[in-house]
Amino acid sequence: MSEAEVFETDMSTDETDPPEAGTSTSETTDTSETGAAPPEAVAAEPGRRPSEVLRRHRWSVAALVVIAAPAPALRAGWSVQLAPALLAVLFAVPLAAIDMGTRRLPNRWLAAWAALLAPVLAAAALAGHPAAALRGVLAAALLAVCYFLLYVVSRGGVGMGDVKVMALVGATLGARSWGAVLGGLMAGSLLALLAVPWMIRTGRRSVAYGPFVLAGMLLTLALAPV
Repeated sequence: MSEAEVFETDMSTDETDPPEAGTSTSETTDTSETGAAPPEAVAAEPGRRPSEVLRRHRWSVAALVVIAAPAPALRAGWSVQLAPALLAVLFAVPLAAIDMGTRRLPNRWLAAWAALLAPVLAAAALAGHPAAALRGVLAAALLAVCYFLLYVVSRGGVGMGDVKVMALVGATLGARSWGAVLGGLMAGSLLALLAVPWMIRTGRRSVAYGPFVLAGMLLTLALAPV
């Protein structure tokens, strides 16, 4: 079974858009003998707004940003890689929380990340690092095309949210190296596979894939050489 068939995608939408009928990505789970749903069954609520998720988990998200930031920053050092790494932490942690809570990746968050990352890559090129900027652009285009093709053929297995976030992941890791791009994809896939036993135990058929990809990106930024 392909990765796109196992792991649910995140249908990108603006924060103000109401959920459309038939677009919910949550799966039905069995209740206990008392009729109460297990905690896992209500963890993701596709109808919730991203702002509600972040407001409810604001302290956890803030703590994770603080915890996750030092490793990528220290690995990058005072180099052209520092700004993309910090942007990745700043956006990846909230996006992962939103994805886990709503099964969606909001357009406005992805657009804000892209709007900040684009001038960073342009500045890197002007500062004497055109190869890093070019790798970022090429990696973004490559992953976007690959995931768009999956979006076309998977019939709901991959959403446009995945396409957009993979372009941003590609741009961020591509600025580091092609090895970082490959390592990030492998790390995200491995983390996703580790969730399979939990899915079997809880009776779930799918989980949001975005958090695993974003976690794999951050792990790669913390470990991949500059």
